[in-house]
Amino acid sequence: MEDDLPTARPIDRVIDGVLRRSPLQLAARSRARGRLAVLAYHGVDRETGFEKQVRWLADNTSVISLDQLLTHLTEATPLPPRPCLITFDDGRVSVHHAGLPVLRSLGLPAVVFVVAGLIGRDEPYWWDHVKALVAAGGRSDLVTATGPIAVARSLKRVPNNVRLEAIAQLQASTVTKPDVRSAQLDVNQLRDLEAAGIEVASHSWSHPCLDQCSAEVVHDEVRRAHTSLTGMLDHPPRAFAYPNGNVTSVARAAVRDEGYPVAFAFDHALQPLPINDPLVVARVRVNSEMSLDRFATVVSGLHPWVLRRLKRVSS
Repeated sequence: MEDDLPTARPIDRVIDGVLRRSPLQLAARSRARGRLAVLAYHGVDRETGFEKQVRWLADNTSVISLDQLLTHLTEATPLPPRPCLITFDDGRVSVHHAGLPVLRSLGLPAVVFVVAGLIGRDEPYWWDHVKALVAAGGRSDLVTATGPIAVARSLKRVPNNVRLEAIAQLQASTVTKPDVRSAQLDVNQLRDLEAAGIEVASHSWSHPCLDQCSAEVVHDEVRRAHTSLTGMLDHPPRAFAYPNGNVTSVARAAVRDEGYPVAFAFDHALQPLPINDPLVVARVRVNSEMSLDRFATVVSGLHPWVLRRLKRVSS
């Protein structure tokens, strides 16, 4: 489910600018030389912002490919200083329409994690469907939250069978059914991406939160997606991203059983090197609307560090 960092308020932009030009940023950049920054985008909502960000990456980091990361993991070959891997979750069509031209023009690689069960369809992501149903008056006695966004978020934190039943209740209680359509990537677009160096990988079959699923459902979600993508791409996908970043021992085992050499979390952290567990690689959250000041402090690890300290103070 999309859960990018919110767009900064004016005061946040001032703080971001101060942080980027502070000694803390210099210290963070120095520390980041020995860490991997895996950037987790969703869509590319602002192409000009995305282009500024990736041009900055090209000038200030070493953008690596999935191939380079896998070689590092299997052969212990060193990664370049300040290594950075660009990734996208969910497989939004804007990655093809807006992200692909920018990355191709700069010759930069990336990885896109797709929801295999939606490829070639016009169905929305389940959380977008929930928001539309709630906005249209749908109700469920399994949900205490109110408002489209709050209901969708709350359904990430309940058992998967409860989520599915709640969605069925929302659908049944909506008098005027919303016609929610959402263009999804098709197989030809997946191949366009791969031809340009943007590797297609797995983000499960239908994007449930795997920590809320039974072991049987977890394995089915990972296996169905892997089999389907292998047929679409004519080769097996080589990486997996846990939906919503929710990792459990069962989910990790399912990913391992399908032969994935690497899998990614969504925990807003840089990945220390060497990588101790390649099936739980850290990623930082970014979006194309983020200011360049904020973006630079995220890539250095300063922004995640500040957020962790603020959470400790407030808890």
